[in-house]
Amino acid sequence: MSAQPLSLVDRSLLSDRALTALVGAIHRGEFPDGRIPAEPELARQLGVSRPTVRSALASLVQLGLVRRRPGLGTLLRPQVTPDVLALHGLIPWAVVLSASHQVTSTSTLRAATPAEAAHLALVAGQCAGTTAQHIERLISADGSPAVLIEEVIPDAVLSQPLDADDLADSVMSLSRQRFRLPIDHAVAKLVPVNASKRLAELFGVGVGSAQIVLQETFYSESDEPLATAVVTLNPDFTSLAVFRRFLK
Repeated sequence: MSAQPLSLVDRSLLSDRALTALVGAIHRGEFPDGRIPAEPELARQLGVSRPTVRSALASLVQLGLVRRRPGLGTLLRPQVTPDVLALHGLIPWAVVLSASHQVTSTSTLRAATPAEAAHLALVAGQCAGTTAQHIERLISADGSPAVLIEEVIPDAVLSQPLDADDLADSVMSLSRQRFRLPIDHAVAKLVPVNASKRLAELFGVGVGSAQIVLQETFYSESDEPLATAVVTLNPDFTSLAVFRRFLK
């Protein structure tokens, strides 16, 4: 009787972890001269193979956050600030704030209201009447609300029910654990809104005052909409910065 073949190791996860470790080092300022170590040295430090390191670096090159030059190695662009990394989904907002503040965060889970589910259907191009889950992530800096993130996730994209005690640190991380398909890309829009009572109470602004929020729709590699998120930042603590790379 032939032995059952072993399951293949998902090396993409190893590459993701290497990328996460590399981005963390960038955020902590571990490359003060802007020069990232050569592949063999990075592989040694991270405890992974050179192809895994090469894949992680290729992701940063594709985003334009680092540049590789023959004879010079891999160089970090000086414009890559923590908020740029956060906007690319490479590090959570809590990590951005933790560099200069004492950070705490809370996450709550509930069923999405009909209005929230309808909004999800509208922005994600889904059928009306879908059921969904709502996650609110409130990140505080030095005891004051700094970032409010509201995520809406259709029940249909989940491989297993969400656990209120384990909501990961972001929708990106959650997708790897609980979604049928991982998040591959997102479309982000800056949207003007009038502050709700909830925002007014959190950020100390007037009800109905003008605010700008970041509205994101997340997609799988096959362009299936997986979730939406609305991010509201307290300008006293952080702001949005976009790194744009132009094709030649």
